[in-house]
Amino acid sequence: MNTEMTLNFGPVFVTAILVQQLFVVYAIHRIFIRPNDGNSIRGETPVILKARYTREEINAGAYDKLKQEFTCLRT
Repeated sequence: MNTEMTLNFGPVFVTAILVQQLFVVYAIHRIFIRPNDGNSIRGETPVILKARYTREEINAGAYDKLKQEFTCLRT
């Protein structure tokens, strides 16, 4: 009687590990490298602030304050 333990990895397990590793690499790329692309929230923030001001969700004082804070964050 053979009592050795062997590890058998099926194709589903191997595929799941590979997909998980791809997500890890992608997350590291997005967090540490931060490519400057069009999907960046930094590019959208002034547009969002302007739209909220236009819809009167925020007043002029809040708009100026948020715009100033965002400008300070960008530098």
